Amino acid sequence: MLNLIRPVTVLLFSSLFSAEAVEVKPCPDGSILSEKQYQIHGTRLSSFALRIAPDVQSERVLNEKASRLLKKPHYVTIDRTVKVVENCSFQGWSRVQVVKPRGMRLTHQGWIEQPRIVGAK
Repeated sequence: MLNLIRPVTVLLFSSLFSAEAVEVKPCPDGSILSEKQYQIHGTRLSSFALRIAPDVQSERVLNEKASRLLKKPHYVTIDRTVKVVENCSFQGWSRVQVVKPRGMRLTHQGWIEQPRIVGAK
């Protein structure tokens, strides 16, 4: 009986987080395209959440894998140990994607305030 209940729970849990996942907004009209690489400001302990849109009130990007494993919502954060490429900038925000470490390239992308990026405008 336990074996029959377990897969259903996993499927429901997986569906729950898939439904909450929101896609990161693309570069809007009027943004400046760059494709420059940057480091992130901060101390050893600082990390910054990536957002789905260039607005401090927008949702944070959900880390689906960590959320599934830890069974509660976890969000994508970046710190000074990563290198990012800035896809574009818009009104004091940058849409970034982690390029190093390579394993984070597909999952760690979103919007961050430009003062958090070393060398950004």
